[in-house]
Amino acid sequence: PGFGLKTQEKIIAGLQFLKEHRSSFLWMVGMEWALKLQAALNAHPAVIQGEIAGSLRRCLPVNNSIDLIAATDNPAAVMAFFTGPDLAKKLQIDIKEITRRGERESTLVLQNDLPVNLTVTEPQHFPAALRYSTGSHGHNQALNRHARDLGYELRPDGLRKGETQIDCRNETELYQHLGLSYIPPELRENLGELEAAVDNKVPKLVQPEELQGLFHVHTNYSDGHCSLREMVTAAISRGYHYLGIADHSQSAFYAHGLSKEALSKQWAEIDQLNQEYPDFKIFKGIEADILPSGDLDYDPETLAQFDFVIGSIHTQFRLGEVEMTERILKAMDNPYFTMLGHPTGRLLLSRPAYAVNLEPIIKKAAATGTIIEFNANPYRLDLDWSWCRQAKALGVSIAINPDAHAVEELDLARLSLPMARKGWLEKNDVFNTKTSAEIQKLLIQ
Repeated sequence: PGFGLKTQEKIIAGLQFLKEHRSSFLWMVGMEWALKLQAALNAHPAVIQGEIAGSLRRCLPVNNSIDLIAATDNPAAVMAFFTGPDLAKKLQIDIKEITRRGERESTLVLQNDLPVNLTVTEPQHFPAALRYSTGSHGHNQALNRHARDLGYELRPDGLRKGETQIDCRNETELYQHLGLSYIPPELRENLGELEAAVDNKVPKLVQPEELQGLFHVHTNYSDGHCSLREMVTAAISRGYHYLGIADHSQSAFYAHGLSKEALSKQWAEIDQLNQEYPDFKIFKGIEADILPSGDLDYDPETLAQFDFVIGSIHTQFRLGEVEMTERILKAMDNPYFTMLGHPTGRLLLSRPAYAVNLEPIIKKAAATGTIIEFNANPYRLDLDWSWCRQAKALGVSIAINPDAHAVEELDLARLSLPMARKGWLEKNDVFNTKTSAEIQKLLIQ
C-alpha cells in the first residue's frame, strides 16, 4: 500500500517549502557569524571601519547573505585578507569557496554554507556606501527621488550637489542634508519611513533596557529544563523586575501539561518565592491550549485563578483559514483570555504558518484589550514585524515574550527585539515595558 492522496500532498508541500528556503538562514544565525566577521575585519590594520549591512542590518527574520562593508585606504590588502587563509584562521572555520574575487567586491561561502559579501570603499564614501548597502531597493529608490527633488544626486559613493561632493561624517548627517530625521536601519523598507522622516515623526523604537519583565516562561513543571527558582533568580540577575510563568496546560500531554494538582503545587511555590523576593513579582500564568472547538483548556473556575492566560494553538494546524480564524476569535471571547501566543504557529525555515486571517484577530484584540505576543524564539518571531505595525496602529499592546524553556533562553527577548522594532514598536506599544505595579493593576482589571 502507498501513501494516500492527502499524505502525498503534505509531503510534496513540505518538500517544496524546504526547497524554497534551502539557501536561507535565520537572522540570529547570520548575526552570530556577521559579528565574528566584522570583528575580524576591524582587527585588520588596513580597515578603518567595518560594519554589517544588507538585510541583516535591516533585521529581516530570514536572510540569504551576510553583507559587510569596510572603509579603507588600502583595498587590495583588505581583499587579500578577506579571500586569503588568515580570515579562516581567525574565524576557525574553513572557507568552502570564493565565488567572486574583485578589487572592490568579493564573495565567499563559509563551510557552513553561509555566503558572505564584502564591499570596500574609501573612508569619505563610507557613510553613503553603508546607507546604500543597507536600504531595501524600494527605500533606496525613494531616497534617490527625494534627493533629486531637492537638487542633489545621491549615489552609492556619496551625496553631490552639482559638481560638489557633500561631506557627511555618518549616516545621520547624510539624512540631515536631505532634510530628514535619521531613519533606523530596521525601518528602511519603503513603508512610510521617508514620509515620517520628512515630518520628524520617525518612531523612537523600543530599547532592550526598557523591558521591565518577561512573560511566557516555562519551567520543569512542564517541558522546561530548569526549576522555577532557577528561572526566577536568572531573571533577577538580568535586571528584570517580574516574571510571568506560563507552563503548558493539561491537554498538552506531549509537553507534560499541568494537572490541577500540579498547578496547586506550582502556585504554592510561587507564593513562597514571592515572599522570599519581595522586590520581584512572579505572576501565575498558563499557556492554555486553544482547543479545536475554540475553548480554552481548563474550566472557568481554574482559569479564574491565574493572573494571566496565554492562549496558543499547538494542535490541528491544518484547519481551513475560516475555521482557524473562528477558533482563535472564539477563544478570545473567553473572559480569562489575556494574551495570544505565537499567533500564526510558524517555525521559520521548517514549518509555514497555518492558514489564518490575522486582520479580524488584531481588530478583536483592539476591541477587547487582548495582548498579542511577539514570540522572540528565533524560529518563531511571531507576530511577524509587518503585523506588529498594524497592531500598533490599532492600539494593541504587544508583549515581547521569550517563550523560554531554559535560563539562557530568557535572553531571547532582548536578542530578538530588533525584529519587533522593525514593526515600528515604541516603548508604549510594548506591554512588558510597564512596571510591576502597572502590570499588576492591568491584570487585576
